[in-house]
Amino acid sequence: MKKYFIFILALFWQGVFAQMSVSIHSKEYFFNSPGDVAYVANRLQGTLTKNGYRVLSSGDTAKSDYLIVIQANSRRGNNVNNLFFAFIDATLTITGKGQLNYTQEFSGIKGGSTDFSGANMKAYKTLATMISDTVSRILVSKPIAENRPVAMEKPALPPSDVDINIPLSQKVNSDVYVLAIGNEDYSNFQTGLNSEINVEAAANDAKVFSIYCIKTLGIPEKNVMLKTNATLGQMKQAIAKLITLAQIREGKASLIFYYSGHGLPDEETKEPYIMPVDVSGTDVKSAININALYKDLTKYPCKRITVILDACFSGGARNQGLLALKGVKVKPKEFSVTGNLLVMSSSSADESSSVYKEKQHGMFTYFLLKKIQSTKGNVSYKDLFDDVYNRVRLENVTINNKTQTPQLTGSPEIQSTWETWRLNDQ
Repeated sequence: MKKYFIFILALFWQGVFAQMSVSIHSKEYFFNSPGDVAYVANRLQGTLTKNGYRVLSSGDTAKSDYLIVIQANSRRGNNVNNLFFAFIDATLTITGKGQLNYTQEFSGIKGGSTDFSGANMKAYKTLATMISDTVSRILVSKPIAENRPVAMEKPALPPSDVDINIPLSQKVNSDVYVLAIGNEDYSNFQTGLNSEINVEAAANDAKVFSIYCIKTLGIPEKNVMLKTNATLGQMKQAIAKLITLAQIREGKASLIFYYSGHGLPDEETKEPYIMPVDVSGTDVKSAININALYKDLTKYPCKRITVILDACFSGGARNQGLLALKGVKVKPKEFSVTGNLLVMSSSSADESSSVYKEKQHGMFTYFLLKKIQSTKGNVSYKDLFDDVYNRVRLENVTINNKTQTPQLTGSPEIQSTWETWRLNDQ
């Protein structure tokens, strides 16, 4: 009887304290050739093992509780004064227990050294840190085994109310094309910047906005481009694709351009720019000129073009502006708008755009998504903007003790018609 008791106790012990298992599949290419060192996989394996996970060989996928797939490839950048740069684009996918299905893209992770090999190594080490941190947030915060004591961690904020219960539309808007950009992480792409310079929640802004476009507005997923932490090259490439789609559709397309991130004016010309993550605040003219962007978007006939900007252009920002270290605040020129173009922007020319920390979104984007959620996308542009305008003005003073006044600018061609435009009827 005692033997049976010990046997049953042993089974119980194994079940309660069994380790969760992880299988890592990593393809790390160096300049389009298979790499000889798995920087990301090795770093990730160490992180998971340290936190109590059992890392299985890549052939044991069927036995693992979680599967992590990493695909990465580096590319050569510029050579500036004998300083060589390399960039990595990567995709991380995590699937497993509890119907977990998570994907994140990492674009243009930068490394610099005295040769391309050294630059590649530094870029991969940065990527390894970023992916390990991401996986830790997702898996290490989960209980490794039931009833097993784990180190106390700062609890993660729950998802925002606009990130869940996203309305699903049966309507299909197949003539609409979307580019959503969320530039949050500037410090990892530029030397000498600390994390305070980053734009908190900008990546989440763009991700969730793109989900609403697909689910609530009925825009086919293939028509929606999402870019987070986009470099200058990636932004130019995506914008060029959007313009090409407008050209091919010959007046039948509608375009939506969404941007959350840093904006800056040129100190001399006062022209406003939106900032890729790899462009310095001291080199504004290399960024994306807003007025030039508007001209490009209206180059070919479209049914309508909607631009939504959760950014400010005075040198201020959600956390700290790119020019904050210089103490510069410049009032930018007014936007120049022509064609069937309507612009909704998060603040006036001399204001900063704030974050709603509790909701993990920009203040402007949160109330924009909230109105789309509550109306299921069946809302006129006028009603949408009026609601966002009123709520942002009130809540930003209440929560952040700052004034923030959203702006709406339309071209002369649509002054008599834009108020009747409906968001879910493009």
